[in-house]
Amino acid sequence: MRIMYVVFAIMLPVNLFAASYEQAIEAASYLGIISSDDYDSTCKHCHNMGDQQMLERWARRTENAYYDCLSANAGLSAKETLNCLARGDGAISAADLGFFTLKAKSEQFRNLYLEAYPEDGERRFKDQMERLSMPMGQDPLDNRIVNKILSWSIQGMPYLDEILSPYDGPETCTTSLRPELLEHLEQMSYLGWGAKNQENSIKMFGCDQSNPLTCFSQQRDGTSIFKRPSEFGIDLDLSGRTVVLHKFPAKTDYWIRSSADGRFIAYTSQRRDSGD
Repeated sequence: MRIMYVVFAIMLPVNLFAASYEQAIEAASYLGIISSDDYDSTCKHCHNMGDQQMLERWARRTENAYYDCLSANAGLSAKETLNCLARGDGAISAADLGFFTLKAKSEQFRNLYLEAYPEDGERRFKDQMERLSMPMGQDPLDNRIVNKILSWSIQGMPYLDEILSPYDGPETCTTSLRPELLEHLEQMSYLGWGAKNQENSIKMFGCDQSNPLTCFSQQRDGTSIFKRPSEFGIDLDLSGRTVVLHKFPAKTDYWIRSSADGRFIAYTSQRRDSGD
């Protein structure tokens, strides 16, 4: 097995663990990906820590933040580091930091702001970083725990497949429909949300009610009305088909909620100062 060591120069000034299975298990327990009798993770209370796509996406963002902006090899000044993390739009978001949100209130980040902006670095730090700190509304995690999480994430979360889906079942599959499943499907045909929405004449926005696979496929003059994220320069690593319904002029680090028919969206945000 290839052993990989990571040396953190700015955020984690120590040589941390190799990505062994046991240490991956430890980091996963700190995040709440798996249950532990020794540690009660707060992450799982707000996030679905069993969502592999989400975890891998966060790990990539953590890795990018480290190698592009925070490592010694990046060779950036304090101000260049903060601009790098903001990805050119002037304000750092939770998505820019990945799991580095766990260190958002740290002295390392505070010192970056003080060095980059001697006149008002303290204000900028509080405005931009304190609201990003995770766990939200709670004291930061122990630095030893955070370092182990970051090290595992920067290495791409090795062994995540085995941790999330340990397999000890049969090697062959046999098609089987239990009576309980058939009964549930029958009940959902008239008790599920699809049936309730149809009963109340709530038609899903942008959809042909006869075939959900045709949702948001409408065209005008031969051109798709609903654009793909890539057409806006948005890079998303998601399965399925994704379209952009509306592009907001500002960012938000909070959840978005939509109405049952998809016509109305509510979200909240905080005022975000520009980088300069």
